[in-house]
Amino acid sequence: MLAVVAAACSLLLSAPPSVAAAACPGATLLPTSTDAAAIDKATLCLVNQVRAAHHLHSLRANRYRQNIAWGTESFASPEHIVQEWMASRPHRAVILTKLYRDAGVAVEPAIPGVLGAGRAGATYAMEFGVRKF
Repeated sequence: MLAVVAAACSLLLSAPPSVAAAACPGATLLPTSTDAAAIDKATLCLVNQVRAAHHLHSLRANRYRQNIAWGTESFASPEHIVQEWMASRPHRAVILTKLYRDAGVAVEPAIPGVLGAGRAGATYAMEFGVRKF
């Protein structure tokens, strides 16, 4: 999944910024604690522009939450990551929300470079969603 996100980002970066910004309100915003909805809409708009350029259908917005974690060496196991999520109040709340019925997990066998490039580990992303039809 992280590779897919990286590929989408690289495609977005190849589009002329002024065109992307003009077509997607909020495309130049920097995230703050008060503009999450605008950031979400702008990001989806930009990704849909990339998809349209590749003759793909647009994606629909959906209600979701995400837990992200990384661990090194023995702390990179699924067991450890889930234990850490359950020990974190915000992550635990996402996992235990009754509303969510769908989930997807992606694991990349690497950690963010700022944490120590070349160290053994993994990065986890788990999406929790509600279908809207």
